[in-house]
Amino acid sequence: MTRVSQPEKGPGGGPTGRAGGVAGARTGRRGDLTSGPFPHGDWGEPAARLDELYRRVEAEALRTVEWYLTDRRWKRSAARALRLGSVLG
Repeated sequence: MTRVSQPEKGPGGGPTGRAGGVAGARTGRRGDLTSGPFPHGDWGEPAARLDELYRRVEAEALRTVEWYLTDRRWKRSAARALRLGSVLG
């Protein structure tokens, strides 16, 4: 028997946003790159809805870039400290 998911529900019919629910739910430890559930809305005005989705995707992309650069910064500092330690040691 095949189950068809409803928009408000995750795969298999369970609610979204819980641990073990939809992939990408904000359940990981702090600092993980995740996203919330896809927003539901009224498609009566497609242009307004697409504009809203565009703004959401743009904000998520900027958040991803910030996450990447922040994560990269401490790794670069740690690598420099290790290189300095190997030169001095």
